[in-house]
Amino acid sequence: MNYIHKISVLFIFTLLPIADTFGGLTNDFMPLSLLGRLCVLALALPIIINCSRLFTEILPPLYLTFSYFLIVTLVQLLVSDTLDYGLLAISNAIKIMYFPVLLATIIVLSEKNIISTSTISHGILLTGILVIISIILGRVSGLGTDIAGRGTDISGNRGFMIGANEVGLMLLLTAPSVMVWIGGLKVLYKIKNFIALAIYCVSAIIVLTKSSIASILIPIANWLLHSGKNRASSGLLISVKLTSLSVLLIVLLIAYGNEIETILGKTFLSSLIDGNMLGFIFRGRSDYYEAILPGLINHDFNSIIILFGAGEGLIRSLSMAPLGRSASDATMFEMDALDLFWAYGWIGFFLYLTLIYYLIRKAKLSKLTPLHSFAIALTLIHSVLAGHVIFSPQVSTLIAFTLMLYSKRLARSTENT
Repeated sequence: MNYIHKISVLFIFTLLPIADTFGGLTNDFMPLSLLGRLCVLALALPIIINCSRLFTEILPPLYLTFSYFLIVTLVQLLVSDTLDYGLLAISNAIKIMYFPVLLATIIVLSEKNIISTSTISHGILLTGILVIISIILGRVSGLGTDIAGRGTDISGNRGFMIGANEVGLMLLLTAPSVMVWIGGLKVLYKIKNFIALAIYCVSAIIVLTKSSIASILIPIANWLLHSGKNRASSGLLISVKLTSLSVLLIVLLIAYGNEIETILGKTFLSSLIDGNMLGFIFRGRSDYYEAILPGLINHDFNSIIILFGAGEGLIRSLSMAPLGRSASDATMFEMDALDLFWAYGWIGFFLYLTLIYYLIRKAKLSKLTPLHSFAIALTLIHSVLAGHVIFSPQVSTLIAFTLMLYSKRLARSTENT
């Protein structure tokens, strides 16, 4: 292992998890997470080039897609109305290309036996533990920055990460590995899974997004499935656990009664109570769709837009008048498929998805466990309905980690995954 490999492994599996979970502390003056990913992107090329076996298979499609996004981004920068929109276009191009570059890099590191399953497990587990610590520490101390995306006036929504949408998905994707790790501990044998469930419930309520609430399902399933050795004891134990879970929910209702009342009235749950299922599912994205899409379809250069994309600046500009927003809070669709298609066109959409499919085939994945499959499936659904997946390096990194845990190229380790 040369120094480039050592630095890459350190950045990818240790330093970036720390930056992702506590990056909010420095984001105003030094975006640690973005800087770390720029370093990984810079290290990726020599790593891939030095792998003679995979060099000709991985680099050409990666180079083609990367070049297209680079050219389109430069054009968007030149025609952008404001410098801020131009910088956003550059930032989004880096974010969206980070996933395939990272996936390709991990494939090469796996092929050269530089990393094993324990290396990737370490990255997922470290992220999962730090996410929980960051959430609870921010809540208890009141330090950090406001966690955006909750849509509520509840006080105490502080944390050390950048946005609640990403935090909820990070909880969801790391939960299976955290549960396996807790299950392997030699302490608190009888109640450790229940304690883990309680921690996830508290964390999910603090973050309060659909993805964070969904993350509770994983420790619940894990806790209920760890039952007795025979059918009789298993049934009794499940009954005891369900009773304990009910008690936990009652305690949470008592402890957070006022906040829960606010939640029901001022968050996405209010739409569900009112019977507005689309409002609950899309949470405002349907308004973005109705505001932006007509302007793109009726644009004088709509044929060029469909082929090459409109760019982030134009999309955000089109959202301003219909939604009554200023340039500083203009929005995109916030649905990954639509944002990818309309920002980079049919060509970019096709190249990107084809590249991801190609790299996943090259990873030679075995079958995922039910809990990891469930977490990935929910994340992909979130990507389609609410975004914040392929445009979020924090989330796409964990997707790459989770998929590569099951790569047949990896050296197997005896550690829990």
